[in-house]
Formats: sequence, C-alpha cells, structure tokens
Amino acid sequence: MVKNLRRKYSSILFIAICVSFVVVALSGISLSKAYAQSSNADQACDDGKYDPSDYKKWKETFKATPVEDMVFRKNKRGCAHRMAFTMVLIKHFKSGEGIDDIAKSPILGPYMNEQYDLIRAKGVTKAQKEMLESYQSCIKEAPEDEDPSEEYDLNMRYGACSKLDTILMDTVESIKNRRSINSVMSKYERSFPDLSETAYSEIEDPVPLFIGRLYQKAQSSEAEGQNKYDVLIEYASQLVLGCTL
Repeated sequence: MVKNLRRKYSSILFIAICVSFVVVALSGISLSKAYAQSSNADQACDDGKYDPSDYKKWKETFKATPVEDMVFRKNKRGCAHRMAFTMVLIKHFKSGEGIDDIAKSPILGPYMNEQYDLIRAKGVTKAQKEMLESYQSCIKEAPEDEDPSEEYDLNMRYGACSKLDTILMDTVESIKNRRSINSVMSKYERSFPDLSETAYSEIEDPVPLFIGRLYQKAQSSEAEGQNKYDVLIEYASQLVLGCTL
C-alpha cells in the first residue's frame, strides 16, 4: 500500500508541474480577457459613459486585474490549482533549480518570482503550512457553482480534500504536542471525509492510513535525526495535494 502511495504521488507531482506550464501558456489569453473586462467595467464617468479615445480618463479609471484572479478560477477547483502551483514552486526551491525555466512569461513570470521570493523568505515548512491553511480558507470562501450538480462534484472532490487537510494538520499538531494516535482517531473516526470521488478512491480506509503514516513518519524522522515537524508538514502537504489531483 505504501509503495503504491509513493508511486501515485510521483505521478501526481508530475501532473502538478504540467499544471504550471499550462498556466504559463494560458496566461496571455487570460490577461487580454481580464484587461478587457476590467477596462469595460471601469470606463465609466458620472453619467456612465465617456469617449473611449480619452486616454487620460481611461488611465485614471483603469485597474489591472490581479494575476491570481486571471490564472485561478474562483471556485473550489481553482483552490486546488493554486495549491498545485505553490507546490511546484516549493519543489523548484528545494531542488535549488530556481524557476528561470518556467517563469519566462512576461505576464506570469513576475508573479511567479514574487511567490518564489516569499517561499525563500518564509522557509519551506512555513510556506507549506500556509499553503495548507490557504487551501482550507479558499474552499470555505469559494462561491458555489451555478450548476448544482457541478457544485456537488466540486464539493465531493475538493471539499472532501479540504476536510482531509484539516484532519492531517491537526494530526501533525497532535504529534507535536505528544498526543496519542488513539486521541486523534477517536476525535475524527465518526467524521472521516468520504474520499471516494478523489484520487484516493481506491485506497481502503485512507484517512486512518494517513494518520498512521504520519505517526510512523514522526518516529522514523526522530530516529534519523531529522526535524520531525518539517517532515510531517511536507508529508501532509503531499497527501493533500495528491487528494485533489
């Protein structure tokens, strides 16, 4: 089971990297649409209209759409794409590769470099923890899809992964505070999320398995002289990302 999970994650990380390149390729298209929408929305004076040829007025009222709003959809799927995007940057940072090879877009490049610099300033562990927290809040704040059936699908997949996120982060904190695995299991055993519509649909009892793996990771990391908290946050982030893909 563990070997299968590791193999699954390898393919997941490859998909995440592909996502970043697709984002770069599509950013130019998104920008032109977003600029047009922003321009149309803001080109209005007191009576609601003015001459489009009035560049001065246009410049005063124009507001560029933030890159994040252009790239990531305002729904639960967009929350997952944002997390995958962050994980790609973290992977590049940890490898020491830099992001010159994937940040060539004149539109997305500056944003990627900005996020990369934030990872450098925060450190990997803090960046991963904030990424997991951001995913939870993003899911809670994401507007519902107009199509009830689509919203149901989004919630069954990305909403369920957010619940897994909550449990895994709490497990990490429980390990840090020396609470037993039984205390975590008893806390969540009646509310384990249904992951049947996620990437973990074929794993039997995935949530108890992942909780157990975190406790095993804690023991092995201490034996190997690693920073336990760093190892656990990284592993939890891998599991949550894997859930969404």
